[in-house]
Formats: sequence, structure tokens, C-alpha cells
Amino acid sequence: MDAAIVGDAQPVPLIEREEFQQLRHLPTEQRLPAGMRLVGQMYSDRTTGVWSAMLEAVASDEEVAAWCTEHEKRRRETLREFFEIVLDRTVEEPLLDVRTGSSGPGSSR
Repeated sequence: MDAAIVGDAQPVPLIEREEFQQLRHLPTEQRLPAGMRLVGQMYSDRTTGVWSAMLEAVASDEEVAAWCTEHEKRRRETLREFFEIVLDRTVEEPLLDVRTGSSGPGSSR
């Protein structure tokens, strides 16, 4: 997820922010729960409303549709990096496919 979508004024991509980088320093068993709380806060507090509006605009605006497609690609890569941090291992495509489909702002639609 890039800096513009996080929903605040920090010009730093989500995965590069200090709070995400600090996950690397936690004991392995604490990384996933702490990381899930952090991701939950980012998505629910800052982006859900924006993403809902974007999904509504997709049907009538090709530029918005292209932007949403590009955002999903970036979100997938952010999730890959996130899971590699919290699981301390390489993430295989099947896990990434499941998590990408079930964790996005539009997954409850």
C-alpha cells in the first residue's frame, strides 16, 4: 500500500513505516498478532471509506478502474512483505492468494 492510500500526511509507504519495521524486532510468536492489529488499524481506521467510494466509481470510470487494479497489485506486494516479516519466511503463492482475496478493503462486499 503506498503512502497516498494510508490516509495521513506521512509520505512514507505503509511497509516502510517505523511501526511496521519494529515488527521485525519482536519475538517471532508476537509478530503475527501485533502485525494483524496494526494492519487492522490501518485498513479500518483510514482506508475503508475511500476504498468503498473507489469501488463504486469503477463501473463508470476507466481511470479509476485502472487505478484500483494498480492498487491491488501494490497491496499484494505489501502483504507479501508483511507476511515475510511476521512469519519470518518466504510466502508461497497459495497463501498470498488466499490472504490477498480475504483481507482487502473490498473483501466484505
